Amino acid sequence: MRVWKLNLYDKYFGDIKKGLKTFEIRRNKRKFKIGDIIEFNNLKTKEKIRCKIKYINYSKKIYSDTDLVIMGLSKK
Repeated sequence: MRVWKLNLYDKYFGDIKKGLKTFEIRRNKRKFKIGDIIEFNNLKTKEKIRCKIKYINYSKKIYSDTDLVIMGLSKK
C-alpha cells in the first residue's frame, strides 16, 4: 500500500468531502494500485482528506489514444 499526495481544486475537494464525487481521473503517470491511499490537498484551504482506491479502470485498454486512469474511491 502506498500513500499518494495529490492536489485538488476547492470545488472537487468539497464534492469528495460531501460524498458526491467517488472517483478520480488522472493521467496514468503513477503506478496506482487498489488499496493505495490518496491524500488530497485542497489548493485553496490546504485542508487534507484521505481516500482509499477501491477500483481502477485503465482507459488505454478501452480508448487507445488516451492514457488515463479512472479510480473508484472511498473516504478513509
